[in-house]
Amino acid sequence: MSKHKTNKNNEVKKILIIDDSNEVRNSIKEALNGKNLLLKEAIDGESGQKLILENQDANLFIIDYHMPGYNGLELTKLIREHPKMKETPVIIYTTETSSEMRSKARKFKKVLWLLKPMHADSFTETVMNIVNGERKVRNQKFAA
Repeated sequence: MSKHKTNKNNEVKKILIIDDSNEVRNSIKEALNGKNLLLKEAIDGESGQKLILENQDANLFIIDYHMPGYNGLELTKLIREHPKMKETPVIIYTTETSSEMRSKARKFKKVLWLLKPMHADSFTETVMNIVNGERKVRNQKFAA
C-alpha cells in the first residue's frame, strides 16, 4: 500500500505530462499510479501544444524544458495566455540548471522548477500536495 495520499474527496484530477523522453513519462506515470489521477501525455512540444488546448480543464501541467517543437517556457506562455488556465499550476521538470532560464520562468505565475532526476517519493508528494491544494506554487525552485 502506498504511503502517499490520493486526492481529497476522491475527486479525479487531470494532469498533463509533456516530455520527449518516454522513460521520464513512464517514471512519472508509475510514480503517480493509483492516486485517482487522469494522466494524459504528449511526446514533444508540438503535440503538447495540441494536448494543452484540448484539455484546458487540467489541474496541473508537468512539462519538460528541452523538447522538439516548443520548449517548456513557450508552452507555459501558451497556458498563461488562456483565461481558463491562467491560474493552473505548472511544473517545469527538467535537467536545465541555467539561472537565466529559471529567471524567465519566474515571470509566469504558479511555476515550480523541479530538477531531474528527482526521487519518486519526493516527486509524488510534491504533485499530490499541489493537486490537493496543500502546496501553493509560487515562482520557486525545488531541487531534491
